Amino acid sequence: MKKILFVRHAKSSWTDMKLTDKQRPLNNRGKRDAPLMAARCVEYGLKVELIISSPAVRAFNTALAFQDAYKIMEPIQIENYLYHGDPSDFEEALCGVDDQINCVAIFGHNPGITYLANELDSSSYIDNVPTTGVLVGEADIEHWEDFSVAKSVLKDFLYPKDTRRTG
Repeated sequence: MKKILFVRHAKSSWTDMKLTDKQRPLNNRGKRDAPLMAARCVEYGLKVELIISSPAVRAFNTALAFQDAYKIMEPIQIENYLYHGDPSDFEEALCGVDDQINCVAIFGHNPGITYLANELDSSSYIDNVPTTGVLVGEADIEHWEDFSVAKSVLKDFLYPKDTRRTG
């Protein structure tokens, strides 16, 4: 069984209009929510071993908060196609993961994350994955090359304003 955290980047800043979309940093709420959600995932019991991110600054900085919370020494893997990627791009990124890794956190953007949420085998429709929202997925596979969104199950949906206890 492989586990995947599909994470939408934390809230970004629009204060410097000279920055390109890829260059936008996290705003104060994003800087607060990224470590908060990383800590909730640790508390939840998910043992992330690898982090893959879009190259956008806001996604990468969100990934850094998870890297810190999980004390992962390996560098964050950057995949350019995750910048505004769709579910097939997430599949592509995961299909190349080493089979010894059992849990991956992958960071991207809307609308792709919300599209992905609704392609995972789930009994409910998710209208919008908010910033720093985490989709907890599972795939009953031994080899990442066999990963497919269609064969994966949404086990949980965590987000900053969710008041449920995790773990």
